[in-house]
Amino acid sequence: MMRKVIAILLILILALGILLMSSVAAKELEVQKLVDSNKEIKVGDGVSVQLVFKNPFNRVIPIQIVDRNVFGNNGLDIQCLEYTLPREAESGIAYEPIVPYKPGMYSLDAAMVTYTNPDTGKEETVESNTLDIVVEENKSMPSVQAEGITIIYRCGGTNMQSTSYSSSSGTNSQFTSASSSSSSSKSFNIQFGGSTVSSGQQQSGSQQGLQKRVDNNQLNQNMEQLKKEMETELQKQQELEDNGTIQNVTLESTPEQKKEESNIPLWLLLLIIIALVIIGWFIYARYINKEPLQEPLPVVSKHSVDYVTEARRMVKEAEELFSNSRDKDAYEKVSQALRFYFAQKFGIKKELLNTELNTILCGKGDENTYSNVKECLDLCGMVEFAKYKANKDDFGKIVTMAKAVII
Repeated sequence: MMRKVIAILLILILALGILLMSSVAAKELEVQKLVDSNKEIKVGDGVSVQLVFKNPFNRVIPIQIVDRNVFGNNGLDIQCLEYTLPREAESGIAYEPIVPYKPGMYSLDAAMVTYTNPDTGKEETVESNTLDIVVEENKSMPSVQAEGITIIYRCGGTNMQSTSYSSSSGTNSQFTSASSSSSSSKSFNIQFGGSTVSSGQQQSGSQQGLQKRVDNNQLNQNMEQLKKEMETELQKQQELEDNGTIQNVTLESTPEQKKEESNIPLWLLLLIIIALVIIGWFIYARYINKEPLQEPLPVVSKHSVDYVTEARRMVKEAEELFSNSRDKDAYEKVSQALRFYFAQKFGIKKELLNTELNTILCGKGDENTYSNVKECLDLCGMVEFAKYKANKDDFGKIVTMAKAVII
């Protein structure tokens, strides 16, 4: 009995351990930063920085991205960008190309991605890798000392973007756009779900090219032209969405995510496992593997062993119990008499169980004795476990068979 209790406790501890390990090793989002070009990067080349996401949750996940990518005196400073990851296991986004203006070795910061873990309901932040980039000199395009950084903030319904250019001479020029849901078509561009990025507007590597871009951005403030461009971009976006691709987040309104069924809480799963273990143990102990409570066999002195007489006395006692309507005790007494008789007969110095006695008799080759004893023991066991209702005929039968073998 003690071994069974220990076994069930070990099973329960194992189940708890598995649950704890599962909670510790909870799934989380992964993000990797890379560039789309395997070739040598030179001054004037367009370099698109990409983020590749691994989504282990099999559901859409709203995220916020903070990512600064500045190299070669040019780049993007994304202070906050809202995006919704698809349920696919792997997806990605690619920023519009950044054109470096100065050669050198640069290190891009890790991207920070914040999201709510669907399994735990807690807000988590994961980081991508950092990325080293080498920009080679381009003799056909001399480097310039100007610096151009576009700052992006698109979270919580706020849509702000500003591009600043500065040169070694100390001159500064800035273009800023801000709105609640959209901006001009020449603003920050991202492609989702693919590995290739549209080339977009080619940036110049000279100071004159920088100034020209600033002028163009200023002209874009003309509201009538902005309205026409927005209408055109909205139409393109709708066509892309019909084809399963979303492009140009400046015109994208993030849809409200459908509420999905939450996972079963860990505490509820734990209670279910504990309940199943307890129920299983009860069924096992009560109905499957329970040996009858057996009275100790009488101790008979070695020098005065008359096990035949003692066994017959026990059968006689069983008959008296049955006549007094103590049916269960009567059947148990017959079973005890048989076990005692054969233990003494075969010189076994311990109390036999029903299964042990059947095994011993089966190996003796006396088929008739084995059959009668087994039938008696089986019927006694059924009555003891309330699987069979005792009756006078059956009891008389097993008493007759018991007397026949106790000789």
